[in-house]
Amino acid sequence: MLKDNEVGSPVKEKLTQAEVHEVTVTPLGTCRIAEPLYIASKHCDMQRNMSRVYGYVHTTKEILQLIECMEGRNLPDDMVPLIASERYEADTARTPSDVYFVEISSIKEIHYKAFLLQLNCVNRVFEDHKDIQEIFFKHRRIKEIPERRQLLEKIPAFHTLSPLLKSIMLEGYVHFTKQEEVAADMQRIASTLGNNVVFVSHINVPGDNGELIASRNRLCGWIRAECQAHGYNYFDPTPLVTAHGLKNALAKQGEDNKHYATDFKDVLGTYLYENYVVPLTTPGTARPIMTAAMAQASGTAQPAPDASTTSAPESRPAASAMPAPVVNPDDMRIDAILADARAMVKRGEADEAEAMLRGASIDHPTNAEVFAQLGTIAYHRGDSISGLASLRHALDLDPKLVEPKILLVRIAQRLNRLEEACSLALELVTEAPDDSKALTAAAKAFVKSRRFQEAAAIWKRLAVLQPAQSMPLTEAARAELKGRNFEAAIQDADGALQRDRADVSALVIKAMALQRLKRMKPLAEVAMQIADIDPGAAMGSVPTLVDAGHLEDAADLLARIRLKGHPAADDAVLQAGLVRSLIRRARHAAEQNNDVNAAAAWNGVLKIDPENRNAHSGIRKIVSPIVRETRRLVAVGETDPAIALCRRGLSFDHANMPLQRVLAKALEGKQAWEESADAWEHYAHLTNPVDGSSLLRAARNAARAQNWARSLQLFGQLPPEEKAVVGTKIESLTRKLVKELRNDFNSGAVAEAVSKADIVLGIDPQNEKAHRFLGKAVSAYRRIMKDAVQAEDLERQEEFGRKILALAPNRVDALKVLSRVYRIKRQWRDAIEVQNHLTQQEPDRATHWRRLASFCRSGKDYDLGVQAALKAVELEPDNTRSIEFLSDILNRQAQAAAA
Repeated sequence: MLKDNEVGSPVKEKLTQAEVHEVTVTPLGTCRIAEPLYIASKHCDMQRNMSRVYGYVHTTKEILQLIECMEGRNLPDDMVPLIASERYEADTARTPSDVYFVEISSIKEIHYKAFLLQLNCVNRVFEDHKDIQEIFFKHRRIKEIPERRQLLEKIPAFHTLSPLLKSIMLEGYVHFTKQEEVAADMQRIASTLGNNVVFVSHINVPGDNGELIASRNRLCGWIRAECQAHGYNYFDPTPLVTAHGLKNALAKQGEDNKHYATDFKDVLGTYLYENYVVPLTTPGTARPIMTAAMAQASGTAQPAPDASTTSAPESRPAASAMPAPVVNPDDMRIDAILADARAMVKRGEADEAEAMLRGASIDHPTNAEVFAQLGTIAYHRGDSISGLASLRHALDLDPKLVEPKILLVRIAQRLNRLEEACSLALELVTEAPDDSKALTAAAKAFVKSRRFQEAAAIWKRLAVLQPAQSMPLTEAARAELKGRNFEAAIQDADGALQRDRADVSALVIKAMALQRLKRMKPLAEVAMQIADIDPGAAMGSVPTLVDAGHLEDAADLLARIRLKGHPAADDAVLQAGLVRSLIRRARHAAEQNNDVNAAAAWNGVLKIDPENRNAHSGIRKIVSPIVRETRRLVAVGETDPAIALCRRGLSFDHANMPLQRVLAKALEGKQAWEESADAWEHYAHLTNPVDGSSLLRAARNAARAQNWARSLQLFGQLPPEEKAVVGTKIESLTRKLVKELRNDFNSGAVAEAVSKADIVLGIDPQNEKAHRFLGKAVSAYRRIMKDAVQAEDLERQEEFGRKILALAPNRVDALKVLSRVYRIKRQWRDAIEVQNHLTQQEPDRATHWRRLASFCRSGKDYDLGVQAALKAVELEPDNTRSIEFLSDILNRQAQAAAA
């Protein structure tokens, strides 16, 4: 690198011919430009001049406001907290700087009267009034002020704000800078600061989804084009970041695409000094209108510096031998316009987007994308005729476009031209057989046209393309169901459930198909599965089972739904009718001496009405003779018949204590230690409180069976005082079990070792050996999970990610893997659960909160989604994507509430 104090340095020679002074630089922007220059100033011959620079700025108008303050305008005291992010000193003298670095990184302006407020300052001031702030940003545009006023007036806390803060919330508004405004503002900045201003853009690297961030890419394009048009000094950090490697250059090992890594800041600051500060402050040196970074980004050759002032070849970075790509400025401009239009539509500014695209269609009449976007806007507005014209024109210009064809299919459906929709859908499937959106649109068209067999075939094609997602097979099952092909519907639903066992839609479709086929027993089983996930959806099967005479299954299902807390299960009329029917059935079975059916019916009554006297009496009448007979058989030594009879009686009344005790003693007498242990444990838990002596017998019998794990589990259930009496026995069993788990682990039976380690820790939480083995198990599972990630094996990723979390619930690596797996598989409930856990482990990562908001939006959990989006905005107030997420999910929440 070139140093000013090197012997023989051309820069040094130049400086000795003029008045030598330390070069001063002023960064106007964010930490991305301020911190690198500060670090570099410690070892480069420059000094930062920060007089009257009150903090960070992001937009061009914020920069102009700051320049006015640098030139002598003072901020009112009450406005300082809303504008100045650093210490503000009014009435201080300022001398001009030699070089100004002006970073433009956002287009979102917060206006209040004659001032531009800073988003991060606003967030800080309103930190205790999130609800008020939320309303402001939800209704941020100037035309929404009346609606915002009405909403704010309803919030009691709003009336406790100071007059200034109330005025800001009522009169302030958000404006997104247009391209022409950026151009005009940059010209004002350049004319005010002089020739030694260097414009700096954001880091134009991919976002969380792997694609360039549209709003950032658009703004970078505007800045680049303006600098090209007027010959301004320009620095694009992206090529330098890319050359250094994203993981090395960006914070958090490349995951934070808004901040630099600490080590890279010095690299960047030194680069700016050598490539901008030195040329701009050294007489006779060529001005760096475009550096290598600029040339690489724009395709424009760098001006050749004066040969007498350039450093030796070995002191400067080697230039790339590859020629820079040539970029047509018109192409850059139309790309920026298209990106801007897409962003406007996302923000709900469709009218503004259409106006801009109409202008672009005049300047670029052969650009198919312009007309495709115009058609898209018309489609979403409901203007089918205008949409058809624009979309067809787009396809005339570029027949290969897929999106317009998809919209043409949808418009044909909207106009009820179903034959035309199906014809277009067939063309779409033929031309884009691997495009998921195209296949989805085609399948829906066939469904609406009641061509269910063809729709199912397309859904199954999509299922092949998306092997991790259950949705295509679920929709195929739905189409088969509508087409009355019930067997195929069940088969497709089973396929969907293999991919996502909690797919409620697949379960419901399977239940409906089973109902049509009158297979009530399988229907009852599926309904029980539905009840565990969505109790409300399971309620529909209860009347079906009742009408089909499967009263006991209906009672089981109703009890499960009630256990889940669903209010529909508390329907008194339904319960009373079912109880009456079951009582009649029980009495009829009893009259026929059919104890099995009678007991089943009485137990069905008890599941709905646990205190029903008739049911309790009916069960006693069945079981009492069995109890007497078992006692007689035991007394005469007929152990085996007694055991068989006990089990028969317990099948009628599983909570019968006399039978359970007789069974436990009889099994113990036969030295059937394992079964006896189970029987004594069951008996112990029938008593209230739990009978410690029975648990002790169960534990000792399990030890006699040499089942150390089972024995330790049972000893662990003993009350503390009884556990202390058998402490020596417990220690002995613990040593034996640790030896077993070591052997299991060494033989590769990791799951068995983990299970036994958990038992050891359950009775001895500080056992070092068990903890050590669990640590080894986590490492083993992590290796398998990493291999599964490389192999793109989603099932094994999920399996071992879950195993890791079972042992170490806060492992961030496992949470990230599972989050990705469930996103790919579109299992939104699981994705939300995992991502929510991840935000608790790394609460300062805005990307985690944005992803949680995205999952909640897809999973329609809008309340949690709003909280997550608000947190993302709080952490990164100038992140346009976070704000767009918040706005979108607030709209969806409101629509869901109104529906």
